[in-house]
Amino acid sequence: MVIIMSRRNVDECFYEDPWEEDNSGLPNESNMNLPFLAYGFFKPHQLSYSQIKKFVHGKPKKVDVFYKLKNINGMPVLLKEPYTFPVQAYIIDFKNHMREDAYEHVGKTKNIHIYSWNVITVETKNGEKQDVNVLMYPENETLPKKLNSFPDDDYDWRRDELVFDATLDYLDWQISQLKQHPYELDWSDLKPLIGVQSLYMTLWSAIDRFIKFRYGKKQKWNVKELSLEESFKKSLQENYDAIGLKSFYKNRERKNDEDDYKIFSTQDLEKYCLDPLKPTCSAMYYYNLRNNVVHSSKVNPSETDIVWNALLGLKEIFREVLKEVREE
Repeated sequence: MVIIMSRRNVDECFYEDPWEEDNSGLPNESNMNLPFLAYGFFKPHQLSYSQIKKFVHGKPKKVDVFYKLKNINGMPVLLKEPYTFPVQAYIIDFKNHMREDAYEHVGKTKNIHIYSWNVITVETKNGEKQDVNVLMYPENETLPKKLNSFPDDDYDWRRDELVFDATLDYLDWQISQLKQHPYELDWSDLKPLIGVQSLYMTLWSAIDRFIKFRYGKKQKWNVKELSLEESFKKSLQENYDAIGLKSFYKNRERKNDEDDYKIFSTQDLEKYCLDPLKPTCSAMYYYNLRNNVVHSSKVNPSETDIVWNALLGLKEIFREVLKEVREE
């Protein structure tokens, strides 16, 4: 199943943010008619292919490319260095009237310090030579001293399942431990609150990795893109109120306080609500709660339920998003 994301019927929190200025931009104008070579995120069945699928003309052609493929902070980057062993890639042609839009989308999601447009010649399976546009590591940038490789010189995001699944398994385990402990609300004991916050940060470490690789934009904009996933919208309705009136502390009665479902952002001075019918506002609620936890931390034990509810709900939402994306 392919999730086609739409900007129709979005809520008031979905407003356009400016692109980062240091993106890779477009290929040279003289090369705009060339097809695109995808070897990483934009290959079919990979994280970002659904972002460009509407621009694609015909069926992508699988080819072998004889350049070095390296892993830079989890990102697949092709070096302009000939290599003996092949890298699996795809030649993707764009619809004539949508070429510029397609290349603009690809280029604007890739940082200029990691990727730069090049033209190389590849050989198709039937022996034809084909010039293609490809994003490679900039020749004027110094390479990191320690570079890792991908298994079999092939990038596949599903290998990140170990990272994502291990994180979710860890969270499930830790949460089950917390649920078995009958914590008492004690204003002098911040350990339970700090523990819940640390798990929320762990969850966001996986989400940040996923949305950066899938959407490739600024973090806040990636969060908004996440809210457009149909699986996010559906799971939000089922999990936004993950704990109901059951408090984290056994000796505290939780009231259904509307303020628990609102959060203030010090970045843009906006207030965001956790609302099952407003996916982007809800995604921004989860994100700004993350920012509060990371940058200033919550120190009021009575706020444990806010983080606890967000942790339990967002964990299941992210699980459903991963499940749907794996089927693309």
